[in-house]
Amino acid sequence: MGHSYGLISLLLVVSIGLLITVESDSKHAESNNMADHKADGVHNVEFDHQAFLGGEKAAKAFEDLTESESKNKLTKIVESIDKNNDSFVSTDEMVRWLMESFKKIDRDESIVVFEMQDKNKDNVVSWDEYLEFVFGFVPGEDFKPELSYQKEISRNEKRFKSSDMDGDGVLNKEEYLPFHNPRIADHMKDIVIEQVLLDLDNNINNGVDLEEFLGDYYKQDDGNPPGWVKEETDLFNSILDTDKDGILKGDEIYAWVSPKYKDNAVDEALHLLKKSDDDMDGKLSLEEILNHYDVFAGSRVTHYGHGLTGNSALHEEL
Repeated sequence: MGHSYGLISLLLVVSIGLLITVESDSKHAESNNMADHKADGVHNVEFDHQAFLGGEKAAKAFEDLTESESKNKLTKIVESIDKNNDSFVSTDEMVRWLMESFKKIDRDESIVVFEMQDKNKDNVVSWDEYLEFVFGFVPGEDFKPELSYQKEISRNEKRFKSSDMDGDGVLNKEEYLPFHNPRIADHMKDIVIEQVLLDLDNNINNGVDLEEFLGDYYKQDDGNPPGWVKEETDLFNSILDTDKDGILKGDEIYAWVSPKYKDNAVDEALHLLKKSDDDMDGKLSLEEILNHYDVFAGSRVTHYGHGLTGNSALHEEL
């Protein structure tokens, strides 16, 4: 998406402690996959389908629908998006819909991992269940893991306790969401900032400077850096470093790594309108959406190719 904010995907692999655990291997977030609006420079239509429908599962549900079933579902979705009942989907309405879709994708992914870790199926994840699932062991008096594991366990335990809002020592599904993805919960802000600093603040100045921001992924040897380095440097200087002191600190770090639900929703909404707004009036009618079903979802309708004229549909309510 347009506002992915630089190295955020790469940063999250190391900073929040999610992708070094097994939980990330379980398809770490449809929302992360959603970040690839283009794959190898080619537009990824599956991104649009999942963004509009609320994830991979919802998008796949359309693959075997008939034309009539697709139209009916798409019509219901349009009615849900059209909050003011004026028979059009405005840009603002589409943005609100997509924001909720992105949030739903994060919630759904969290629930999938929660259910894998809830080994005894009591609808909560204990600290021991988490350790056993992710690390393969539960430390005890007779077993002390090596130092690198101890450090990571300590970090994850702090995140676990911060997510345990009622202090009962286990996480229910609602509490598990900020544990699994702390960037989406304001009460996890300090944990997020702390763990970013632990990973990136090499000079221990309680912030992330430009060199740390760019990391070891680029070494300027010939004075002719690749284009992405300039883009990231401009991003750091012009947007992320709001007080212009050359260091990202506190709220600046949090703003950097927090999900860009609205920014991404705006980008995607404008993209969908560009593809489907035939009369260029800045909003979409049901007819326009049905005529451009392939932009919004995939189903058996797409296999009929251009033999379909006029209305075609696909989509599932969030």
